[in-house]
This record gives sequence, C-alpha cells and structure tokens, in this order.
Amino acid sequence: MISSGKKGSLILSSFFFSVGWFSVAFSMPLLGVRYGFSSTQIGALGFLMAFPFILFSYLMRNSRSDKFLKILRYVPLVITACSLVFIISSPVLYVIGVAIADLMQGLYWIVIEIYLGFVDIKKGAEKYSFSWGVPNFAIPLIMGFVIMDFGFRALFIISAISCIVAFVTTPTVHFPRVQVENRKLQFMQIIPVMFVGVSAGFLYYVVIPYLKVSGLAYNYIGILASIPALVMATGFLFLITMKEVGIRKVAMISSILLSFPLLFVVFHSALDIAIISVVTGIGSSIAFSKILSYITGSSSPSYGVFYFESLFGAGFIVGSLIGGFLFGVFGFYACALLFVLPIMYSIRVYVTGYFRRESSSFPP
Repeated sequence: MISSGKKGSLILSSFFFSVGWFSVAFSMPLLGVRYGFSSTQIGALGFLMAFPFILFSYLMRNSRSDKFLKILRYVPLVITACSLVFIISSPVLYVIGVAIADLMQGLYWIVIEIYLGFVDIKKGAEKYSFSWGVPNFAIPLIMGFVIMDFGFRALFIISAISCIVAFVTTPTVHFPRVQVENRKLQFMQIIPVMFVGVSAGFLYYVVIPYLKVSGLAYNYIGILASIPALVMATGFLFLITMKEVGIRKVAMISSILLSFPLLFVVFHSALDIAIISVVTGIGSSIAFSKILSYITGSSSPSYGVFYFESLFGAGFIVGSLIGGFLFGVFGFYACALLFVLPIMYSIRVYVTGYFRRESSSFPP
C-alpha cells in the first residue's frame, strides 16, 4: 500500500524531477549547435532521448517488480551528476552525459507511468500530468532567459538542485498485487500518437537548432519552444469538458492538425513557426488525451504504456534522427516527406470509416 503522504510526495518529486530534466533537455540541441554538430548529429541526440521509451516500455510490459520502483529514487541523482558534467565544456563529455541522462530519464517515466496505472490515487493521472506538464512548457520559456542572461552553467546548476530535491522527496513505494486483464485494441486507431512524436522530434531537434543557427536569441527560442507544450496543456483542460468523440474521428482530426508542419516548406520564419506550433499543439493535445484514454480502456496499464510510449518514441526518432538527416540534405523540403504521412493516414481513416458505415458487418 501507499500512504496519502507518499502519494503526495510521489507527485511532488516528479514535479521537481521534471524541472531538472526539462532544463537539461532544452539545452541538448542548443549545445549541439554550440559544439558545431550537423543537423544529422543533433537529430541523433533525439534518438538517444526517444529510444529508452521504446526499450523500457517493452521490457516492463509484463513486469511490476519493486526493483524498478527503487530506481525512481536514484535516477534524479544520475541526472544531477550529468548536469554537473555538462558544465565542463567538452563535446565528448557532453555526448556521454546525454546518453546516460537520456537512458535514465526514459526508465524514470516508464516506471512511474506503469506504477500510477496500477495504484489507487485519486485523480493520479491528472496530478501526474500536471506535475510534468507545467515544467514542460514553463522550463523552456524560463531557461531561454536564464541562458541569455547567465549562460548554460546557471541552467545546469538549477537542474542539479531540482533533481536533488526530487531525490529527497521521492518516497519508497511498492507495486500492488493485482490481476492483469489483457484486452485488445485496434492498433490502426492509435497511430496518431506516432505523429505527435514526429512533430515533437522535428521541432526540438531540427527546428530549434535551425533557429539558433539563424541567429535567433536564446530567450526567443525558449518562447517558441514553450508554445506547443503550453497549447497542449491548455488543450488538456479544454478537452476534459468536451463530450466523447469516436476514436476514428479523433484519429483523423488529430492527424490533420499534426500535418501542419508541412507548411514549413514555404513558411519558416519565427512567426510562422510559432503559428504552426500552435496548430500542432492542438493536434497533440487531442491525440494525447483522447487516444491515451482509448488505450487505457482497451489494454492493461503496462501494455498501455508500452503501446503509447513506443509509438511516441518511434515517432520522435523519425522526427529527430531521420528528420535531421533529411533537413541536412533537402532543407525544409524534408517536411514534405515527413508530414504528408498524417494526411495519407487521415484519408485512409476517412475512407475506411465511410465504407464501414455502409456495411453493418463493421462496428462504427
């Protein structure tokens, strides 16, 4: 069992961990530019961040071992150590630190998400979403000004302090002994989660470095980087009040909105990027909230995390690694190759849905 005090401490620790981690995450592509990395190399950093989500969600899909929960206490210390290492201006140490930090943060999120799916915490998912959602949009905004005024060193010190607080406040918890019901879901209906990952990976590991290379100041980059997360968090609140919509409509609408980065081919000024980011943020909020709800209702918690995080991670890798390579070769024309996929998918969903409505042998 987990006491009410431990419930609150778990959410509080995830908040401070989020502050520390998102500070480091915001710095990664920007430091890649500072060290002279190519767009492909910076995109590879996105692969390092996303792959642990696929790896650990797969490894833990049938496991609820308390050994994994114990790791929650020590991951913040690892991120603290990496933050302090980043202070040393060394490309080699930077890459090593990124690899270690990315691996551990992936494990942290997967473990805590599976755990929250099995325990009885009143509005636990909502509280957890708030604990990481607020830092997700606030930290890039704040850290852009911190870097501008005080440099990267101040960012890493703030990250280290936040992670130490996360370590202190993380409680010792245990998985409950519950029976897991394995249910089935329609895989084609949850693919838009991958498109969320593609847009996020491309924005943070391709567009953000592009803005820095173009000479945009760190504070403005922080503002632009915070827009999708702010819109997404606002969308979460708005969608709570909306009536339920069929999963096919959700899949189609979110995919259309997530295809808007296709406009980067023609429009890629800072203002254009801000506007397109607003639209993709809306698409991300719809896909995240409604499809996650569908996954939760159609699979066990551990398998639900596996489906959700592996799709998002795979999309993030496509957007960052493949997107970075294509951007280096074709520039913004690469968007035509990446973001036409959501359009093709939405057309398929529409056509399939139409014929299914015409036939009584298919569910609506």
